[in-house]
Amino acid sequence: MATTTARSHAIRRLTMAIAIVCLVNVLTIILMYSVAGFFGPLNDLGVAVEGILIAVLAWKLYPSTRGQSSRLSVFALIAAIVGAALVVVGSAVVIFRVTGWFFAGLITVFGYAVIGLWVVVTNYLARRGNTWPHGLARFGLVIGVIMMFGLLTAPSMLDHVDSLAAAPWSAYVAYAGGLGWFVLLPIWSVWLGRSCP
Repeated sequence: MATTTARSHAIRRLTMAIAIVCLVNVLTIILMYSVAGFFGPLNDLGVAVEGILIAVLAWKLYPSTRGQSSRLSVFALIAAIVGAALVVVGSAVVIFRVTGWFFAGLITVFGYAVIGLWVVVTNYLARRGNTWPHGLARFGLVIGVIMMFGLLTAPSMLDHVDSLAAAPWSAYVAYAGGLGWFVLLPIWSVWLGRSCP
């Protein structure tokens, strides 16, 4: 019982941290386009931190989904960790000027799309097992699918497209996946934290 309560508290703290980091990310991207300066690198750092926090949340939620399907829950956990690693790489290559902002963004969006796989599977398992409120699980499924639009960055990544002008239509559609992790995931995160017993 004490272990379950400690895990619930940890999940609540994590979900709140994710929401706060997302809010800071929204503010820094607005300031990046209106003021410039150091807000760009600060936003890139925040995006990486959000990815890492989501991977930690996936690890904390893993015991609650494992009972529904061990294979699917392991797949989801691996997707969250791999996605978070890609997000960190995407942020690092632009912070250290290894590549341009557009190609780095493709990596980041693709990483969040892989995290979207975790979001879909985790909410599917929670819904199947009545672990969370049905509305929360349905909302999570929608968010995960939106995030997975980011998988469409794969062709541009393979072609090493690093310019908005050279980007194909699929890259523009893929960037729509940002709505999932940039705007909707924090809402789901807070709802999840409030639903923990």
